[in-house]
Amino acid sequence: MFDGLHVDVEPHAQPGWTGDQARVGERFLDLLRVLADHTRPATTLKADTAWWFHRIAAGNSSHNREVLQRLDAVTVPAYRKHATGIDGTIALATPQVRAAAELRRPIRIGQETSHLGDSPDDRK
Repeated sequence: MFDGLHVDVEPHAQPGWTGDQARVGERFLDLLRVLADHTRPATTLKADTAWWFHRIAAGNSSHNREVLQRLDAVTVPAYRKHATGIDGTIALATPQVRAAAELRRPIRIGQETSHLGDSPDDRK
C-alpha cells in the first residue's frame, strides 16, 4: 500500500500554455482535484510546482495558492546555483514559502547543485 502520491506535472510545458494559460492552468487544477478525490484520505497528495506560479492569476486568487489548497505538501524546484541574491533560490521560493505557511502546507525547496551554464539564459 502506498502512503502517498507525489506528482510532477508541468502545465507550462503544454503547447496550449502560451495561447490559453487560463484554460491549461484550470485543467491542471482539475487534475489535482481528481487526484485528491481518489487518493484521500488513505494517502497524501504532493506535487512539484513552479516557483513563479504566484505570478499566474487563477480566478480571484493565484495559481500557487490554488495548487497549494489541493495538496498536502509541495516541492518547489527553484533551481539556481546559489541560494542568496535577487536571483537566488531563497528569493525565488519566498512567495511560495509564504503562501504555504499561510495555508499550513509543508514545503520543500529544490536547490541546484550542478553547473547551469555561463549565461543568465542558461540558468533559467
